[in-house]
Amino acid sequence: MKKKIAVIGVGEELDGFRLGGVSEAYDARTEGLMEKLKGLDAVFLVTVEAAKTLGPGLDELRKRTLVQELPSEGYMRVREIIRGTVGVELR
Repeated sequence: MKKKIAVIGVGEELDGFRLGGVSEAYDARTEGLMEKLKGLDAVFLVTVEAAKTLGPGLDELRKRTLVQELPSEGYMRVREIIRGTVGVELR
């Protein structure tokens, strides 16, 4: 089964992901977002700011699918986080 990769961020955080080809990029401040995401079969990458914005809604998302929080600046690169989450190297 192939899953989409979706990113949840806040504002300009999403621009780099969209430029990198991620078509499923959502702003955490969007009203009704959690309801919209319920029907999406995806692995979610969530920025720290988005996690703060989503609050308990993020816990609900974690109950039904894989959610990986992306740390802020100064931490591992996104590629390393993805490798640690899904166990494969992206090229």
